[in-house]
Formats: sequence, C-alpha cells, structure tokens
Amino acid sequence: MIDFLVIAPVSRFKVASIVGKYASGKYRELKEFITHTQGSYMEFESERRFVVNIDGETIHTGRIYFKAVPKGVNFVFPVGMEYFAEQ
Repeated sequence: MIDFLVIAPVSRFKVASIVGKYASGKYRELKEFITHTQGSYMEFESERRFVVNIDGETIHTGRIYFKAVPKGVNFVFPVGMEYFAEQ
C-alpha cells in the first residue's frame, strides 16, 4: 500500500500558514486542506500542468501515476522521463 496526501487548491498565503504542520507530520490537523488515502494505484491527469511533491522533490507535469509493485524496489519517476524514454 502507498500513502497518498492530496492537497486542495490553496493560495500561496495559505500555504505559508500550513506548511509548518505539514512538514512536521501533523497533516491530520489540516483535514480541510489535505486528504489522506491509501491504495495500490493512483493516477492524475490534467490539461493544465500541476506540481507533484515526492519526498521533497517537485515535478511539474500534466500526468502522473503511482503503482505499488509487490516485493518491488521503490522508485518514482515522471512519465516520459528522458532516461527511461531512451531505454
């Protein structure tokens, strides 16, 4: 299973006021902004590019998916990443 935290659209001002709780792992106190769910697969697709944060790294994309692979190694990379596109 993978833990997913989905953040509702918020203003930059609001991000500044909630980032401390998020960063310290207290996201459960921010239920009006953050939805926590678990699953083995999740996909997002949008006509507009969006920001994805994976372990502190940001990706700007229009499509991303996550899939748990039983007994697999943990890797996350953007769709179309040049290194994998060349393989």
